[in-house]
Amino acid sequence: MTCVARVFGRAGLALALLTLIGCAPPSGVVVDDTPTDEDDAESTAVDRSAAGADCVVSDNLLADLAFEEIDKGGWAYSQHTGDRSFRVSSEQGELAITRTGVEPWMLLKQKVALPQTNPELIGTWVFSAELKGQVETDPVLDGFEHVAGLLLQPATSPMSAKMADHAPNQGVWDWQRIEVTAPVLPGSKVVQAGFVHQAGGSLWARNPSLVLMECSESD
Repeated sequence: MTCVARVFGRAGLALALLTLIGCAPPSGVVVDDTPTDEDDAESTAVDRSAAGADCVVSDNLLADLAFEEIDKGGWAYSQHTGDRSFRVSSEQGELAITRTGVEPWMLLKQKVALPQTNPELIGTWVFSAELKGQVETDPVLDGFEHVAGLLLQPATSPMSAKMADHAPNQGVWDWQRIEVTAPVLPGSKVVQAGFVHQAGGSLWARNPSLVLMECSESD
């Protein structure tokens, strides 16, 4: 199998990505992949199904990875309607979202333009972040499923969105990296990625990553 990573700011990150999708670095190449705080902030999960394909993986396409400019052009908050019902804050790169009111759901997301793609390859969005949850499902607050987690919307229509479509997304769990994927849809020009909370309690997130992975079909 042949894998090619697009240009990264750190060689260690490129090696990590190649290793995750089943590739080894070229013969004779030695890369210092000692973990650093910067590597943690840039860490990227990749669809393991790419192991049988030739793939190209983009840089992390998100801005404001430390959640320092919420509602200032990067991460945008929205909710069902009415008075603001979720408190959103960040400290030392960790995002915290906590229910404080009666509205059923909220979103915090970025809109990212589709970069230049290779029409001969199959494109997949890969969105991941480290999540921690204290997501309460009792008492029942409304008719929406009581979940919280990652949001990935590959098209303009909200019907295309994956909303906490992973496990865990309820109850209590400690920090773990969670990943969701979606195909690049024909005619789409943007993708939206972020977080959804439609339960009680709190959701925490850190080190978000959105990459475009383009792969040839397996032989």
